[in-house]
Amino acid sequence: MSQKIITKIFNYAAGEGADNLVIARRADQLVLDCYFSGRDKQSLILPKKLDPELFSSLRKILAIAPGELTVKKYCKLHHKSGCINFYLTILPEANGEKIIINLIDRPFTLWRLNRIGLQKPGLQEIRKSLKLKSGLVIISSPEGEGKSATLNSLLLELGDSNKSIYSLQKQTAYEIPGVASLLPTKTNWEKLLKLDSEIIFTDDLDEPDSLEYAIRAANSGRLVFGTMTAADSFETLHNIVAAKLPLKLKLDNLKMIVNQRLAAMKRKSGKASRDQRKEIGLFEVLQITPTLKKLLIEKHEQKPESYCEELEKTALKDGFCPLAHDRTKKTKEGLI
Repeated sequence: MSQKIITKIFNYAAGEGADNLVIARRADQLVLDCYFSGRDKQSLILPKKLDPELFSSLRKILAIAPGELTVKKYCKLHHKSGCINFYLTILPEANGEKIIINLIDRPFTLWRLNRIGLQKPGLQEIRKSLKLKSGLVIISSPEGEGKSATLNSLLLELGDSNKSIYSLQKQTAYEIPGVASLLPTKTNWEKLLKLDSEIIFTDDLDEPDSLEYAIRAANSGRLVFGTMTAADSFETLHNIVAAKLPLKLKLDNLKMIVNQRLAAMKRKSGKASRDQRKEIGLFEVLQITPTLKKLLIEKHEQKPESYCEELEKTALKDGFCPLAHDRTKKTKEGLI
């Protein structure tokens, strides 16, 4: 079964305004239940020809192993006209498996860099990074926590410059004038390393090959911004250290790690509020300082957990402010 058919099922449910979908076998039929807020569910009997392949195809498309069960796994399904975000649950039942899909309504809004939630010191540091001639800056977070939106805010900040800027992203949600958009393939990376490119943005650094290309691009005099899936700044840093390239090459080119989460904003009463944001970013900015580099070079042959505490203490002495501090500040300010 093609991804196109599965995408049609998802788009139908989203178009009807469904919050959740349940696909399950009942008797000899494959049934799609669509659940809505404030109204009765709708049930559809799917064509019999879909039955043998639907579950296995969905697993294949979403890289879930046969027989693997999952609860509320964050997933993205890319297609030509956009991206469907959802949480996927696969559970066993009497007639086989039951798939539960919680659709995430995330219409894309492109926010300016000063509107995404960065505190003034962090905003200043990131804006300084935009003026670097070369280097690698990584935006990291767990899945679904806004790193792609932050990457595009950075891209928007530079979009009106006279520099040669390329975006290597799997799904371009917003076309920015002056930015050439390409898919993050090996061929396109190699083309950019041959072209007179100055700044590269990519959402593909979870792939080892893309990470290697990004580091080599930074080392060749380009400024690279990319996203990576990681729980915090230090996990991101360990991922870089673990990459199959010389340690000095990696640390010389890595300039900054920005890790983030999203938090629901408190609703403001009254008509005066023009802020339509429902979520705001929580951030921590880790500068790759000389003392941090020295420690990593000394300790890199050890297991990360053996020097993690020392690494954090060194970062704190160098001015690192953990994400938890940002959360506390925004809570006290009544934003979240």
